[in-house]
Amino acid sequence: RGERIINWCPRCASSISDLEVRHEDREETVYFIKYPIAESQRHITVATARPETIFGDTAVAVDPHPPKPAEDHRDLLGASVVVPLAGRTVPVIADAAARGGLFTGALKVTPAHDHTDAAIAERHHLPVKNVIGEDGRLTEQVPAPYRGLTVEQARQKVVADLRSQGFLDKEAPIDHSVPLCDRCGTVIQPLVSKQWFVSMAPLAKPALEVVERALIAFHPPRWKNASVDWLHRVRDWCISRQLWWGHRMPVWYCSDDGEVAASDDEFVFSLSEPKKCRKCERTKFLQDPDVLDTWFSSALWPFAVFGWPEATADLRRFYPTSVLVTDKGILNLWVARMIFSGLEFMNPAKFLPARVFGSRSPTKQIPFHTVIVHPTVLNLKGQRMSKSLGTGVDPMELIREFGADATRFGLLLQSQDDQQALRFDPNAVRTGRNFVNKLWNITRFAQTAQRKRAVGGHGPRLFDLWILRRRQETIRAVTDALETFRFGDALRLLHDFLWDDLADWYVEVSKVPGMTTPRVLHDVLRDALKLLHPFLPFVTEERWKTFGDEGMLIAATWPSAARRGTSSRASAAAATQVRRFQQIVRGFRSARTLLGLPASRAPRIRIRGAGVPLELFPAIEFLAHCRIDGGNGDWVHALASGSCTLEVLREDLAGVDVAARRSAVEQRAAALRQQVQELERRVNAMRGRAPIPAIAETEALLVSRRAELAEHEQSLTTLHSLAGRPPSSRNR
Repeated sequence: RGERIINWCPRCASSISDLEVRHEDREETVYFIKYPIAESQRHITVATARPETIFGDTAVAVDPHPPKPAEDHRDLLGASVVVPLAGRTVPVIADAAARGGLFTGALKVTPAHDHTDAAIAERHHLPVKNVIGEDGRLTEQVPAPYRGLTVEQARQKVVADLRSQGFLDKEAPIDHSVPLCDRCGTVIQPLVSKQWFVSMAPLAKPALEVVERALIAFHPPRWKNASVDWLHRVRDWCISRQLWWGHRMPVWYCSDDGEVAASDDEFVFSLSEPKKCRKCERTKFLQDPDVLDTWFSSALWPFAVFGWPEATADLRRFYPTSVLVTDKGILNLWVARMIFSGLEFMNPAKFLPARVFGSRSPTKQIPFHTVIVHPTVLNLKGQRMSKSLGTGVDPMELIREFGADATRFGLLLQSQDDQQALRFDPNAVRTGRNFVNKLWNITRFAQTAQRKRAVGGHGPRLFDLWILRRRQETIRAVTDALETFRFGDALRLLHDFLWDDLADWYVEVSKVPGMTTPRVLHDVLRDALKLLHPFLPFVTEERWKTFGDEGMLIAATWPSAARRGTSSRASAAAATQVRRFQQIVRGFRSARTLLGLPASRAPRIRIRGAGVPLELFPAIEFLAHCRIDGGNGDWVHALASGSCTLEVLREDLAGVDVAARRSAVEQRAAALRQQVQELERRVNAMRGRAPIPAIAETEALLVSRRAELAEHEQSLTTLHSLAGRPPSSRNR
């Protein structure tokens, strides 16, 4: 316990820890004040953004090694200066903290109201003068005209008096970091107060050791460096709070009729009221009115909930736990404090019976082995979610409209690995709703298909081999993503597999008789439901129930990534064939869109080249909405796809104005080329000058425009082929 400089919130009327102070950049005014040199005609100019604290100055510090001649005030060392408006003299001292000195190379040292100044005062044994009280008003320690004024009132009067008395040299605007109370937003007043502290040096050292040895892993890994840095710089922890609610300080003072009988520096620690004072033999006590910082008791949570300090069965079984999921904002407020509290209080040599817990072991004392730091969720404008400010998104409204599964899906879909902040877009929840509907429809289709008898042949067909291979690849990739805590990546992998591979290709091909085996679709969907269950627990459990399986999905075995039912060579060959098939279908679909062919028209196409088995022709006709024809006629080149060339019968293009479409695409391509050139010039100009996020945003736009340009150039190639002549180099 002692009088030290702390963060004080005048509104909460309580001390505030460093980690409960948030800083807000504001445009404020910096005042250049002339301090006269005692017994001299000279002065030294000091700049400050808080002129109202001038009455608490106890020194002026100058840089012992100034980088500029204009900031060299070493000739004044040992001299005294007169504090304006106060009339007191204070010494000029040398301290490295004065480096830069807010434009002048000199600092006014106000130990009671600035943490840096307090450190200077401690090094130079300067007196401390408290001129701002706990009510946020100037105290009796200042001249009479200023007593009782609020900080803002005092600032205005001090500046006016400095100006009228010739002490104010000039004023200038400045971007200043203002400390605010994280609870209420009031400007924090650093001041000296008698408080209770935890000595951090003996606690931080073992915590630092386990973090640096990676006994606790952080995901993303860079948060390890943030924790190490804080533990290296941590100051003693002010744990007393002047609040109504909280765990009361277990401190008692001897009492006489409701008053503290002796100095309050003499006290007794006890969880309950003592019966008798060992020194004065009094039997009446007053308990300290302060309460503990809420994070002090929160830091004990991992073991306190299991009955500590008793060696309970729960404590032995469940401590340490495994994974902690948290937000970066409480990484030091809570996570670091749980680590050093666990190392301290789960030490068998101090608090627990060694016969039960064995010898001291950091791996047994740390509260968890993994910390996942998820991104902070902001609204779409990048603002903090706040109900009072109206900047939040009510999840219950989204759940009522789209369902709990879709809401969870939408949140995770936007989550990226190593992402600090997530700008939540409600449209992603609509994507989740669509995905849930897609899953529901696929499982209904699978039920119908399962009741039908397979048409012709036995064993897995080409598309069966391909989807089974993709299933195993997806199981491996999703499992790896989950085990490395990349939840967003895992969900995107599942989305792509179910929507693209399963729904858009395999299920559509299954509508062509003889192309797939119903049992394969059933088996693949079973595994897909298992993989999706952590993300969509409600709909997957429901569809599992109607799939005819006994037991609940939540208790099912996680799918194995081992190859099942197919040989490596056969599945690899199938994957190659299906890739060619997809290229042909995608290519002709793009050509249809490019030409604006009506949905009712199924043009005749001819496939030239090797690599496409005849058995795939029915599926190509169905998915590309065309007719494959090998007869004679006026065939024109449509597009090249891998080792194949697609040609279309000219008469089936009747009514299509190829020239007009080519002209429109050429105009867009020309505009895109200009945009790409301008973006390339902008990126080169930004390198080494602009902020990294701005460069990354511009580079991403450049990649997008390049991709769009490549698509248009491919479209021009197709259109020129259909017109009967190749594109010129100018058009390319």
